[in-house]
This record gives sequence, structure tokens and C-alpha cells, in this order.
Amino acid sequence: MKTKILTAAIASVMASSVAMAEGHSNAVSSALANGTVSGEVYGAYRQDGIDGGADSSDIDLDILRLGYSTSVNDSTELGIEVEWMLDENGNTATEIRDLFVAKSVSDNTTVTVGRFKQTADRNAAVEQSDALFTSSVSGPALLGALGNGLSADVANLERRIDGVEVTSANASGLNGTVSIYKGGNDTSGGDSDRQLSYAGSLGWQGGSDDLSFGATVALFKEDGGDTGQEADGYSLIVNGAMGPVVASLTYADRTQETNGAADVDYDSIGVAGAFNLGGASRSFDNYGVLQGPSVASGDMAYEIGFNYNSASVEGSTFALGSDYDADAMGIVLNAYCGPNTKVYLSYTDEEWDFGAGTTAEFDQIALGARLDF
Repeated sequence: MKTKILTAAIASVMASSVAMAEGHSNAVSSALANGTVSGEVYGAYRQDGIDGGADSSDIDLDILRLGYSTSVNDSTELGIEVEWMLDENGNTATEIRDLFVAKSVSDNTTVTVGRFKQTADRNAAVEQSDALFTSSVSGPALLGALGNGLSADVANLERRIDGVEVTSANASGLNGTVSIYKGGNDTSGGDSDRQLSYAGSLGWQGGSDDLSFGATVALFKEDGGDTGQEADGYSLIVNGAMGPVVASLTYADRTQETNGAADVDYDSIGVAGAFNLGGASRSFDNYGVLQGPSVASGDMAYEIGFNYNSASVEGSTFALGSDYDADAMGIVLNAYCGPNTKVYLSYTDEEWDFGAGTTAEFDQIALGARLDF
């Protein structure tokens, strides 16, 4: 309740600021009154298996997301999203994930200010409701002390930022983004002194209705300040859509320093895609971000999704080895019941190889659903 009250208060302040700047507070008041409330609920039954450990199963209500959006005028949008999340250990967290104002300054260019998911990393920019895999592998948490170390090592810095981003895409297919923001992650509600960070991307999307394709290169540098994390890296993504198939190939490289320790280097290559079995056509938007199927009310749609990712870590302080490899794969059957319901059956597997015969493996079968309104 306190979070909802705080969110509403901040929204009113932000909307009022926009109104004062543009000189029509009456329009803002009307927009707030006529905004759209949306939400998503994720839940699943999971059967987890750990190599050399005990299997487990559980029914979880994973995530509850509530959002509010409205158009202050033809060129200005206000967006809010609050998420409640339950992890594998029964811990809960509530987070204000989105709180932003987006202003279209021309037909091709938009400026966004606040907390939001930036576009520079096209994979991270995919909305959760559009993602191929609704249920993520929870192996690291279930592996206990081993998993805690792995989670700290392989987790990418989240691309949700507190800052400013300018995005632009024109009719030629050329697109790009520039963002300046506070570095590192601060989702605890604390007041970390995060330093100036930046990210940028340049891409191109083209083709026709029968065959579309594109490529994007993105760079970032993040200074976490009091969080003790500094990181820089880049990614290269190639995507394509032809007939019932959409797919993307990603290479990413990152160097991270934590609290003055030696640099840890990560690099990974991955492929992901979907095959439309009927009514579940997907595409990439003007920036190369994967979009979900558009299913009409009363219709059914089906697709098979897949992904594979291979990563290597060098210079880690992890106890089982400073250098190791991590491989992950998954396959999912998604069924859409109209625009508001998704049912899925997925299998995912993760393996870690620390050398000298030391390995760890986790697999999961999940049957779940997403409901949104």
C-alpha cells in the first residue's frame, strides 16, 4: 500500500512538472484521469533437478506487475510500473521498475527521462510479456552456496536505468540510441552514490514483409560508485525474420571490476528464436527489439521457442576456479489464448565446467501461465 501511495504521489509530481513546462495543466489532469491501468501475473509449477543433489518441485506465484500509462498530449507519455517478485527461497521484493516521461521531439526521435528499460541492449529491451521464455532457470539459487557465487559472477548489469535516453530511427532503417545515467544497480531503495555512466548503439533494420533482417552494435560503460562495480563492454546482435521463423545471434563481451579487485572478463555467444505453429507471428521493431505475437480476442496461437548460450569467465574469484565455462539451453511451447493469456511448457538446462573434472548441472521443467489485463 505504501508503495502504491508513493508511486501515485511521484506520478502526480512528474505529470504536474510536464504540465507546467507545456502550459496546459488541464490537459494533464484529464490525461491522468483517463489513463490505462495494466498488470501481469506470472505463475508456474516447476520440477527442478540438480546434478548430484536432491530434486524439488513447487508451485510458485512468481511475479505480479502493475502498470499505469497515459498520454499527456500527442507527443508526451507518462509511464509507471511496480513489480512484486517472489524468489526461490521465499523472499519477496517490491520495486518501482518504471517511472518515466517520454517526449517525441520529432517523427523519428524520442527523449525519455526517469527510470526505464533502455533500448541500447536490444535483448534486454524485450518486454517480459513478449519474451519467449516466461519461466527463467532458477538453478543458481537452488545450488546454495555454489549458486550464490555463480550468480554473482555471471549476472549482467541490468539495463534498466535511472537517467536520460535519446532514441532515433528513420525510414532508411538506420537507428541509434544514446543514454546517460547512474551506473550500477540500486533496486534496494537505498541511496548509493552511483557515478555517471553511458551507453550507445547503432543499428540498421531492413528487408520486406517476407524477409526482414538487421544488425546492432552497442557499447556501454558503467560506474557503480558505492556499489563497488565498474564495467564496460559491447555487444553485436544480428536478427532476421522469414516466414514462420524469427531468430537472433548475439555476441557479448564485458569486463568488470569490483571493489578494486582484478578484472573479471566475460564473453558469450548465443542464439534464440521462435517457429510459428499458427497465429503467433513475431517480428522485430525499428530498433531490432523482438515483439510478441498479436493475437485477437477469441483466437488461439502457438509457437515453439528455443535458445542456446555459451559463456566463458576469466579472472573470477570463485572458489571452484577462476576460469570456467557456462552453457545454457532451453525449449518452450507457448500457447496464446487471445491477447491476455499465455500458457507455456518449457525445459531448460544449465551446465558449468570448472576444469579438472569439476562440474555442476541444473535442469528444470515448468508448466505455467501469464495473465494480463
